[in-house]
Amino acid sequence: MTFDWNDLRYFAAVLEHGSTARAARELGVEQTTCARRIAALEAALGLELFARGPTGYTPTPAALALRLSAEGVAAQVAVFAREADTATRRAVRRLRITTDEFVAQNQLAPALSRFVAAYPDIQIEVDASSTVRDLEAGEADVAVRAGPPPEGASLIRRKLRDDPWGVYCSTSYAAANGAPGDFAELASHPMVAHDAAMPAVRQLGLEHTVRQVVNSLGAVLAMVRSGACVGALPQLATLGVTDLQLCFMTPGSDAIWLVYPERLRRAPEVKTLAGFLADAFR
Repeated sequence: MTFDWNDLRYFAAVLEHGSTARAARELGVEQTTCARRIAALEAALGLELFARGPTGYTPTPAALALRLSAEGVAAQVAVFAREADTATRRAVRRLRITTDEFVAQNQLAPALSRFVAAYPDIQIEVDASSTVRDLEAGEADVAVRAGPPPEGASLIRRKLRDDPWGVYCSTSYAAANGAPGDFAELASHPMVAHDAAMPAVRQLGLEHTVRQVVNSLGAVLAMVRSGACVGALPQLATLGVTDLQLCFMTPGSDAIWLVYPERLRRAPEVKTLAGFLADAFR
């Protein structure tokens, strides 16, 4: 028996979505292409996989019996694609770095400008996003992450620097309104908060003081500098900003981590890049 392995993608998508139209949208093809590939797979297998009806494609008992195997193949193909992508990047000396937008602009960009000047044969891709990429699965090669130590059995971690946080206001705000000295006094001041910090804000009973919730540190910094609000920021974000005043430090301290998978431990370009990043955060 021979059939086109690629047709298993269409089979799995129609199983999941129940119609060739919805499956085609997921796969980025025309609906007629999806229907044609299902028909070709049925002909190659000598099985009817779906009953066609006005409400869509209903899987037959034969299709349901093959479902687990098809999904397993689809998962393995996805793993193969990620590993092939990693191998391609290594072959052309390409590194994909993931970090958040604020770190990318303020610390990563200067370090990478020096790195690419010294190593013009290495291509750098930067994924500036708050989404945590799976390094072990090959979604990126190197991550620069703020927070607690990243978890993962096969991850190499290197602390670039401590990342203490404090509550800040602008100098103009402090002159006009005074600066809160602790969380109790903060309750009477308008706040801007990062959306990730809202659980801690609620735990402190300060949600009533929040005037704006934003999804980036750059936005928190801009609002605090405007003089409209006070807000919590990492110390790293305030370096060189002369119109801010520290109100008080918050308890606890995270860190900024350089992370990469074990399989890249001996990659010379990763070792070299790590040195440039350590200098940037020192």
